Amino acid sequence: MINYLRMFVRDEEGVTAVEYAVLAVLIISAIVVALGSFGSGLKAAFDAISALLLKPAG
Repeated sequence: MINYLRMFVRDEEGVTAVEYAVLAVLIISAIVVALGSFGSGLKAAFDAISALLLKPAG
């Protein structure tokens, strides 16, 4: 049992996959936060553009 535990502690297989998964979660979190903070500003900009396009020429 002790030998199995030592082998488990020394085993580094799969560590890279976990690191990539953690990195992916951090990147996705940053994207979600960025989109959330820019979301209202983008909506206002597109609303203004839409209002200009729908305004009758005169």
